[in-house]
Amino acid sequence: MRQRVVRALDVTEAEVDVRGVVGLVEQEIGCVNAVFDVRLGVAADRVSARDGSGLVVVPAADLPGFLADGPGYLPLVGALGSRP
Repeated sequence: MRQRVVRALDVTEAEVDVRGVVGLVEQEIGCVNAVFDVRLGVAADRVSARDGSGLVVVPAADLPGFLADGPGYLPLVGALGSRP
């Protein structure tokens, strides 16, 4: 996941902290995507996914709503625990 984030967001490996999977969403019937808690050591205005990367950047404060009814997603498949 770290390497994918580095490529998609044009950041360095040192700026990426992958903390684990926090949820799953179903994008299409039979297509389940994992939602990872990834912390970045860069300014928020510098973070945006490159076109075609397949990554969606969601601020931590918006994650519960995204998991519940993110645009283009079917209802929540699962949310795994809570993160401090």
